[in-house]
Amino acid sequence: MTPALSDPLVMALARMVRSAIENNQRLVKWAVETETVLVEPCRCRLIIGEQGCVCNVEVQVPRAYMIRAKAHLARNETVGIPPRRKCLLCLAGEHDLDRTFLMTTVGPDGQELGRSRTTMHARRSKKANQMRADRARALPAGTAEQQRLAAGIAGSGRR
Repeated sequence: MTPALSDPLVMALARMVRSAIENNQRLVKWAVETETVLVEPCRCRLIIGEQGCVCNVEVQVPRAYMIRAKAHLARNETVGIPPRRKCLLCLAGEHDLDRTFLMTTVGPDGQELGRSRTTMHARRSKKANQMRADRARALPAGTAEQQRLAAGIAGSGRR
């Protein structure tokens, strides 16, 4: 069964996708105009038994992406989503492991749909975060959010 295009859920999802594309476009345009190096949170989601990677660093968006984005912006085209990258420490297998908890997904009728492990939010000192970021040749968490705010995008909802 295909949902009707006038279905409120379909319309809400369409607005959400359009908003995400526009926000990304605005962020990349800001970075190109201000010659700022964009960063993205490390995308490692490794789960080993009862522990998962909670890496709290942000890696630079590749220069190749920014060069292509600049050309797309010059032609007034959509730039696309920046590539998702892992930090050098996660790539080398030196993960920042912390506890996880079991999460159960339940449908609207109360039926259990599935279970998965999810990492807890790691609470680290600023110094510990900075030390890991330095070792990973990355930036500490919060840099991407500061860039989004500077570009005029409030609240990321990421991570």
